[in-house]
Order: sequence, then structure tokens, then C-alpha cells
Amino acid sequence: MNNLNNLNNLLVVISGPSGSGKSTIIKNLLERRNNAEQISTYTTREPRVGESREKQYKFISDREYLELLKSNKLMACSKIENDYYGMPVLEDKLNENNNKDLLIDMGVSGGLEIKEKFPETVMIYVIPETEEQLLRQRGARGKTRQSRGLKQIERIMESKSYDWLVINGDLEETIGNIENILDFMRKKKFGDIGEEERKIYREKLGKLVFLNEKNIKFLNDFYNRDKEERTNE
Repeated sequence: MNNLNNLNNLLVVISGPSGSGKSTIIKNLLERRNNAEQISTYTTREPRVGESREKQYKFISDREYLELLKSNKLMACSKIENDYYGMPVLEDKLNENNNKDLLIDMGVSGGLEIKEKFPETVMIYVIPETEEQLLRQRGARGKTRQSRGLKQIERIMESKSYDWLVINGDLEETIGNIENILDFMRKKKFGDIGEEERKIYREKLGKLVFLNEKNIKFLNDFYNRDKEERTNE
């Protein structure tokens, strides 16, 4: 377990089911926040149309992945379908201490591993308003990934390790909500927030707290609705 108290970087994990819009959200945050930087994930899968080879993912061969793994240069490793994923170890990046918001697009298993190792990590879960929206954003990936997304929801509800839930309906509102979270967490971490400003943020962010009663109900409804549909098929 590592302590980030003495470092001025903010480590941020953004998770969500495939098709929830994480990549688009992070792309917009990088464009809007001068101090934002994305930590790329290594993967052995082929790049999709429009994906940069050096931003969201670093695409490598199976052999290269195994070499990194054997050299202890990877963490939060996982296998999804037939492809491998892994984060570069974060200590060197954090020790740069360069006042960055370090954004990581990471699945729940990897996110929980990062949170366990770096307890101050800001954990954000993004999910669309409806299952229909999720399926539309996935396009050809469709329902083949639905069960994995639902397992994610179950696991995050059990772990209670995620701090914030952002329901992605309107993109501009979603990005604004996440920016408010990052601004608040940065001010809170460095003691740069007074009581009046804290109250303002409390009003802005209260609806985004993961354990908010309405959010728990939303996730339960989202999960159970699909569970009932699958049972009746």
C-alpha cells in the first residue's frame, strides 16, 4: 500500500461498461484541462478504427506483453476475451510530482487493484442512463458484452470502493460533473477549500456520491431489469 499524501499528482480511475463513453469523456477532459494526462494501458488486442496507438492504449504483441510481465513492469493485469491488458507500474509516474491529474481508463478488477495499492485514488464509475443507450453506443459489440458489464456493476456495489457515480446522458453535463469532482478532490487533498466553497461543492456533487441512495437504486434497477429480461428469454 502506497501513500499519495506527499505527492501533488491526483490519480483518477474511470471505469464503466464497454460502451459507456469513457474514451470520449477522457478525450474531452484532456482537451479541456491543461494539467490532465492519460496513463496508457498496454493491450495485445488490435486497435479499433480511430484509436491512437499512444494515448488510450499501447498496442503490443503477446511476446512483448509477457516480457513486461516477467520484468515486473505491469500491474492491474487482466484477460478479456482473447486479449491481455495491463497498466505500467505507477510509482515512477507518480514520483514525477508534476501536479497532474493522471487519468486511467480501467476495468473494475484493475481499478480495485490500483485502489488497494494507492488508497487515495479517486474512483469514478460511468454508466449510461439506459440499457438501450449502452447497446447503441456499443454498436456491433452489442449484447455480447452485456453480462460482463453487469458483473462489473455487481462487483462495484459489493466492494464499496468507488467514490462517484456519473450517469452519462448528456456528454457536456457528464464532463462538467467529472471536472467538478476533480476540482473538489484536488482542493480537498491540498487543503485549498474553505467551508463556504465546500458547501457549494456539496450541492454540486451530492447527487454523484456513489453510495447516494438514489444511485444505489439506479444501479439495482439497471442490473435487475436486465437480469429479469435474460431470465425470461
